[in-house]
Amino acid sequence: MSFPLAGKTAIVTGGAGGIGFAVASRFAREGSSVVLVGRSQRNLEMASDKLKSSIPTTGITPIQQHAHFRMSVDKPQDWERLAAKYPKTHYLINCAGETQRSLLFQLSQEGINEQLSINLSGAIYGARYVGKNMARLATAQRIAAAKSAASSTKLPEDDDHADLKDEDKGVSPSSACIINISSLLAYRADKGTSVYAAAKSGLHGLTTSLAHELSRHRIRVNTVVPGYILTNMTKGDHEPTGDIEKQSELAERIPVGRFGTPDEVADAVAFLVKNEYANNCMLNLDGGLSAV
Repeated sequence: MSFPLAGKTAIVTGGAGGIGFAVASRFAREGSSVVLVGRSQRNLEMASDKLKSSIPTTGITPIQQHAHFRMSVDKPQDWERLAAKYPKTHYLINCAGETQRSLLFQLSQEGINEQLSINLSGAIYGARYVGKNMARLATAQRIAAAKSAASSTKLPEDDDHADLKDEDKGVSPSSACIINISSLLAYRADKGTSVYAAAKSGLHGLTTSLAHELSRHRIRVNTVVPGYILTNMTKGDHEPTGDIEKQSELAERIPVGRFGTPDEVADAVAFLVKNEYANNCMLNLDGGLSAV
């Protein structure tokens, strides 16, 4: 059995539930070591235990390990600690999200700040600290490859990473990847989601800029844009508990006639990570809702 992601390390924010946990499970099934990131220690421990018990061990690489790391994604000092603990990370999947459905005039300053921080700032800090590790490792590998190819080969110069050592290997130049999880609301208006939509739109700009900025390190950056996905966030925001009529009404608006699942989002993430030509992609996963 082939495990394309075996031997890699993936950091998944929002990994304790919903889309984040589905992504973590998918990567773990394919042999990756997964680091779940979230704010609730209890939820992280439960998710970590569930992940370890649900993944078959047959065929999995022996170095595979799963861990969890409690932090707030909007705090740069937490990202700095995380990056220091896991310096050889291959994939960063930004799944953490927060929405508060409210008209802008009625939304508190705290609510505005929280949505911007978790949905956008967290991804920026993640790319800054974890992405820097990816760049350092990619540079180290290029230097090592150049040395082994021929002694006369001119080594790549990179003043930003002059302190790298030859043994700092772990990410091939074309294998590191950052995936941001956006939302269809980034470009499809819905009343009461202005700040959330603005933050998710920001992820698109971040993706495009970083895809160009990090290209010299062969680090790819992509975004998945889900529509209605069956998660606790969706249930709380669009699907009142027990309101079967409301759920059916929403599903009828979607061309495929149903909500998506977290596992389907995880499939999209895995595709973008594995496809080495996928860079600066904005992959819609909304059942065709963006077309109507």
